[in-house]
Parts: sequence; structure tokens; C-alpha cells
Amino acid sequence: MAARQSVTTPDGLAMTYVEAGNPDGPPLLLLHGYTDNSRSWSLLAPLLADHRLIMLDLRGHGGSQAPACCYGPDSLAHDVDGFMQAINLPRADVMGHSMGSVTAMTLAA
Repeated sequence: MAARQSVTTPDGLAMTYVEAGNPDGPPLLLLHGYTDNSRSWSLLAPLLADHRLIMLDLRGHGGSQAPACCYGPDSLAHDVDGFMQAINLPRADVMGHSMGSVTAMTLAA
């Protein structure tokens, strides 16, 4: 698995992520569950290698910043939107598990 990278969202939140797969493939943003991090996708990543995989550490998880407040779906989805802006990713398919799936649904709504 590739090394974690860092980016700061327009709101100033420092977030970390890992990219893998085909850099020219369709982007697939992977969102982990509660108490997990981007590495939770490491076993699934080889099966999705035709995509540009972007595995994000949500706020308070992995290497991402852990602010004192606001860990609900709205805040997490807002972070993901800011993350996508920060890495200049206007569109992506999004897949999540557990908390990540709720975050993905909130982002889509």
C-alpha cells in the first residue's frame, strides 16, 4: 500500500489519504468505518485496481486532524467535500462501510 499523503481542506482541516490503483482510472473514493482508517481497504484494493483509489482518513481517524467538535454525518460529509476540493477532484464514485457509508449517503444527498 502506498504512503499516506496530507492535504488541508478549505476549512483548514488537515486530512490524510492514500492513493492506489490506476492513476488514470475512474476515481473511487473509499470511506472507512468508525475507529478505522484508510488502511482498512488494503485487502479490497487489489480487486479494484482498475480504478484510481483514494482512501481517506476521516476526521479523528488515522493521520487526519481530530478537532474537539463535530463528528456527525453532516460534518464528515462536509469534510469529504472539502477534501475533494483540496485535491481538485470534482467527481468520484464513493463507497463506504459502516460510518463511511452514512457519510457517503450524506455527501450524495
